[in-house]
Amino acid sequence: MESSPKTKWIYAAIIALAAILAGAVWGPKWASSYYVNQGRQAILSGDFSGAKVSLQSALKYNSANPLAYSYLGRVALGPADSKQEGYYTNPSYPDAISNYEKAFANGLAAASSANYKQALENTGYAYWNLKQYDKADEYYLKQLQAFPGSAFWARYFLGKDYFERLNKPEEALKILSAAPVATNAEAAYLYQVYTTLARLYAYFDNASNTKKYAELAIKSVPDDAASDIYIQIAHILLAQNLAKEKKLQDTLKEYEVAVALAKAGMGSTQNLQCSLARIYFLSGNTTKAIQLAKQPLLQTNTLDYLTSICIEVLARSSIANKNSKDSKKYMQEYIAGTENFEQKNIFVARNRDEFQKALASL
Repeated sequence: MESSPKTKWIYAAIIALAAILAGAVWGPKWASSYYVNQGRQAILSGDFSGAKVSLQSALKYNSANPLAYSYLGRVALGPADSKQEGYYTNPSYPDAISNYEKAFANGLAAASSANYKQALENTGYAYWNLKQYDKADEYYLKQLQAFPGSAFWARYFLGKDYFERLNKPEEALKILSAAPVATNAEAAYLYQVYTTLARLYAYFDNASNTKKYAELAIKSVPDDAASDIYIQIAHILLAQNLAKEKKLQDTLKEYEVAVALAKAGMGSTQNLQCSLARIYFLSGNTTKAIQLAKQPLLQTNTLDYLTSICIEVLARSSIANKNSKDSKKYMQEYIAGTENFEQKNIFVARNRDEFQKALASL
């Protein structure tokens, strides 16, 4: 039985209405996706101004498009610095954060796993450069939890913060230990990770792993960073290990390598004398340690981490010599001198705690 003309008209009207409604619903989303793709292509070609125009157009069609906000976050960071890997030439970190947080709020995690991962990393990096370290850690931890096998930079910065500022040596060791095997590990920065791992093992008095990671740092450093402070520290750590073994000749050879690297890097070698004082203390020669530790303190009115080592050596040498007067004096100086350090690394935090307890028991 054929449909009547009236019925056919009703069916046609329904189909037309459905098409109109579908266009109203899906048309803007399609247009938004189109402009997001245009913006993404513009970023890849280095056209950040053009990318911004396209992405803003995408938001006109769909103001909740998480990918548009995510790419606008990348636009806010600007072009990468060709001379420094991982840096940007003219970034606006607040704008990047604002856009990335809108992307998260609008469901970026569900829209694109790859974009979500990168957005977490970039947001952490932006907060880090604004010195809002707690917020940076928040995003790095999210990335680490969501992508544990490919979160090199999250591990790098979290380990650094736990070591330098938050006094979390166990957590730093756990997080950094997996950084070298991350699928996105940056070979050019592995020497820094290895040196920090060596310092952490030195903190826990694990001589074999201190040696292992200090040597890995030295072997893996790129040629253009051969005199970097991290490599100087690696040699100092090896020297300290040898000092504990009473191998003074080998100890001094390692120390001289660190001095030569400091000179090659156009840096000051004066503060390395505090490390030499510690080396003599570790070898058991407290007389030489005290003599060396006093000299740098006479030549400076400011105290930084390296010169604080001299006061630590004076305190520990005085304790070893059972000189209660001097040990008390130097422990008090150490606590007072390090009080205003903006960041108290794990060694400073432990020394302060130990000296405060020792003074309280006198």
